[in-house]
Amino acid sequence: MDGGGKDGGFSTIEMLVAFVILSLGLGLAVQSVSQAGISLSRAKNNAVETVLVKRVMSEELPRLLKAYKGQPLLASGPSWQAGIRPLSSGEVAGPVEVIIEVAPRNGAKSATYVSVLPAPDGMLAVEPEPLPAGNPE
Repeated sequence: MDGGGKDGGFSTIEMLVAFVILSLGLGLAVQSVSQAGISLSRAKNNAVETVLVKRVMSEELPRLLKAYKGQPLLASGPSWQAGIRPLSSGEVAGPVEVIIEVAPRNGAKSATYVSVLPAPDGMLAVEPEPLPAGNPE
């Protein structure tokens, strides 16, 4: 006969501790898989935004700069909007501010990119006002 009165199985407390440890481990694993999915989604959105911004800058921005005459201009597409305006009010031939806003179609938060460019071609100098005709007195 056994003097301790203990059989060879696990006690209730030991089983409870084992279940708590197991559930904590599973909870952390599920959370890390969830975070990985969210990070992957964000990376995909950033890649889409980058491609869209590059396309807008290479295709739409030259058209805006060509049409720019000192007044704010705006162009837009299904998931983007681009604008150009003088950096300083009243300074027609100076640097311009370019704003590109992209909004992914999946409802994610839109992103805004702002750049400052030198004066567009043809706007580098304001033409002087013509002198009045006749002899100055």
